[in-house]
Amino acid sequence: MQARHCRAIVIGGGVSGLAAVRRLATLLRSGSVTLVESTDRLGGIIRTELKDGFTLELGPDSFLVRKPRGVELCSELSIPLEETRSDHRGAYLKHHGQLCRLPEGLSGLVPSRLGPVFQTPLLSLWGKVRFALDHVIPSRQEDEDESVTAFFSRRIGGEATARIVEPLLEGIYGGGETALSLRATFPDLEFLERSYGSLLRGLRRRRPTRATTPFVAPRGGMERLVEGLCQDLSGVKTMLCAEVTAIERADGVFVVRIRDREPMRADAVVVAAPAAAAACMLKTLDAGVAETIGSIPYGSVITLHLAYRAADVPHALGAYGYIVPRSESESIIACTFTSSKFPRRAPADSVLLRLFVGRSESVFQSDTDALVHLARKELHSTLGITTPPLFVRIHKMVRAIPRYVVGHLELIERIDLPHSLRLAGAAYRGVGIPDCIRSGEGAADTVAEYLSATFR
Repeated sequence: MQARHCRAIVIGGGVSGLAAVRRLATLLRSGSVTLVESTDRLGGIIRTELKDGFTLELGPDSFLVRKPRGVELCSELSIPLEETRSDHRGAYLKHHGQLCRLPEGLSGLVPSRLGPVFQTPLLSLWGKVRFALDHVIPSRQEDEDESVTAFFSRRIGGEATARIVEPLLEGIYGGGETALSLRATFPDLEFLERSYGSLLRGLRRRRPTRATTPFVAPRGGMERLVEGLCQDLSGVKTMLCAEVTAIERADGVFVVRIRDREPMRADAVVVAAPAAAAACMLKTLDAGVAETIGSIPYGSVITLHLAYRAADVPHALGAYGYIVPRSESESIIACTFTSSKFPRRAPADSVLLRLFVGRSESVFQSDTDALVHLARKELHSTLGITTPPLFVRIHKMVRAIPRYVVGHLELIERIDLPHSLRLAGAAYRGVGIPDCIRSGEGAADTVAEYLSATFR
């Protein structure tokens, strides 16, 4: 593409914005690209810290292999990946205060085979029989969106949904919202039901992925991806600590107003900021779009990394971690056995655990001592740990996780913006790292095509 003398601005320096800037810098060889970020660092919620030989992920710790754009981008950036450890696969679920293995053969949120279901102590006999009735229950014919929990309750019963599906769902989305849209979060499940007449039949017949592990991560931590993207941005102007207050239109171009700085003019803009921030920027330009974007709910979660000597942890930690149903705790969501999940995340004689806390609003008002006490009490009762941790790292992610409630895709379809102004990020069509990369690159492609046609 030979767009000449054009100016593009990308607002937001998370992985979506960085992916958009990288793509635009490649496509607009004769134009200028500027990245504007409101904080003092790039990467958004991706953040890796190194401490005393431990690797701490304050945001996401990995991404899905079955969504290929993450793996592909790391290959393009020559970032080596590491798989989850094969000797500690699977996960536990806390049940009556004890850790029980989740049934084998999990595919997404449910086991795909009946054998492990009938062997698990997590379900009553009726719960197991009801699970199996998925094979004979007719497919839903209505075309309206439904919640994930309603879908599973209809297919495999309320007991299996409450004891297996909902805890896994909260582990992914950080607790809270129960009316998540099936069509926006797990569209393949609706397809399987309609194609095969049964969820379980469809899961068994679905072509399996060739990957040996469902998750991978850059060797050395997720922030290696951010570093790789930043090193690939030659010629891009980057502005940090630059808060965009409004995007306006004047004399055929966009005017991007930045707090305490001179306004910037652009021929095209990609907004890769969180939905609430994007809504504020667009309020003057298009109040209707701003209201729609601003209605997308977000969830919050607190993570606590706790490091221990291996000798002080009596549990074998022979899995990737455990999840906690609401019936077991009003605030503890899950615990990742980080040193069991990935290699080289802790020294050989040490253990690194990551506890997720949320659900109740009151827990976010807790001070450091209260959160540490809560975490130590949980790990004592569940894993038998009595000694103090070597250190604790607390990180609060406030309004950081978009929640796709029922009707989300219909809401997104109502957003009508010109090709010169695009939205990107986790708020729209996928919350995972590969989704965000794809979102940023897709926005950049649309903008570049517009500029190429306009500036010939």
